[in-house]
Amino acid sequence: MDRKLLLGLIGTGIQRSLSPALHEEEGRHHGLRVHYQLIDVSGDVLDGLMTAVRLMGFAGLNITYPYKQAVLPLLDELSEDARAMGAVNTVVRKGERLLGYNTDGAGWAWGFQRALPNAKVGRVVLLGAGGAGSAVAYAALQFGVEDLVIVDKEPARDDQSDACRKGLGAPAGPQLRHARRRQGHRPRRAPSPHHPQLRGGGGREDDRCAREDCVRQRSRAVGEEV
Repeated sequence: MDRKLLLGLIGTGIQRSLSPALHEEEGRHHGLRVHYQLIDVSGDVLDGLMTAVRLMGFAGLNITYPYKQAVLPLLDELSEDARAMGAVNTVVRKGERLLGYNTDGAGWAWGFQRALPNAKVGRVVLLGAGGAGSAVAYAALQFGVEDLVIVDKEPARDDQSDACRKGLGAPAGPQLRHARRRQGHRPRRAPSPHHPQLRGGGGREDDRCAREDCVRQRSRAVGEEV
């Protein structure tokens, strides 16, 4: 076990991440001495941070919220999937070059097929068009989704929806739509299942019914917003 690898995760609020233990143990099984560093940062620091990554000899990185999209222009090359998704979650160093990849879409597709093999995918609503959301949108269209509606509170993320469509060569129109929140519109909020008015005196059964009713109300609220 003489080969050493310096790896890391860049993101915000990642101190509870299990990535160090996961990667270091996996490296051990492959005869590698892996040091996996959590790089917990916030704000506009990514440019300088990626320069430091090059100087310090990192062999690879994982990228998480909120930098999956911001890291794109700081890399030397993107995989076809990462370019189409408009997001990167994995960076591999080859020589002096940093290459960006995205495994979010493939991971979601694998999990979806495993957990819901018979699910209907004619019309799908996707909540969020950020880094992970754009990857899932891309994978969903490849997966055969006929009508994908993307809901995000930030209208500026329309560009990410367009990136998914163009990456697949999908036509504009009903196949990929971005539902925006109306300016000044606040969706009706369903009460919490723990609200006193929803808690009866019948114990767990009443609690279960209250939760189910809350879920139905939340579903209607989302439906009205879309």
